[in-house]
Amino acid sequence: MQTTDHPTPVDAQLDEIMRRAFYSGRAPRSAPYKDGARALLRARLTNGTFNFPADMVLGTAEADAFFAGVDEGRHLWSEQFALQQIQTIKQQIPTTNHQEI
Repeated sequence: MQTTDHPTPVDAQLDEIMRRAFYSGRAPRSAPYKDGARALLRARLTNGTFNFPADMVLGTAEADAFFAGVDEGRHLWSEQFALQQIQTIKQQIPTTNHQEI
């Protein structure tokens, strides 16, 4: 969740990934599930780590949902990385200018 009126570039990218992943019409997910996905993605975007929320108790449905979200976050990150790689490759492919004869 955004806490400032001026999101950082990381926040903006994170919000976009989450918006695409949890689009309207998709099967709903719980807040802890989305929190897990967001935590993993933020850690990847910032080259950091994330900690299990201190107020969450292992073995509860809430913790299980959080870890399921972390798993989805890993999948989303792989997807995001693959898209970036494809864009890089496309930019390196020379375009040809064919002229009519």
